[in-house]
Amino acid sequence: TILQFVADHKLAHSYAFLNSPDPLNVKYKNSYTLPWAHLFPNIVATDKNNQVEVDKFIQNENSLRGII
Repeated sequence: TILQFVADHKLAHSYAFLNSPDPLNVKYKNSYTLPWAHLFPNIVATDKNNQVEVDKFIQNENSLRGII
């Protein structure tokens, strides 16, 4: 389960980060979720590929923060 994975790897965890904001929802297939899909086959990367949307979201966030 996700909670066991988090505990085993001593990671901070909040369910809010699994589906919000929408472009970062773990249900979508993209370069961030596909490597983890085999660990959580019914939760991660089960919906459409949203690579374009997630890249745009990250680009916008970076621009707002002055990173790019």
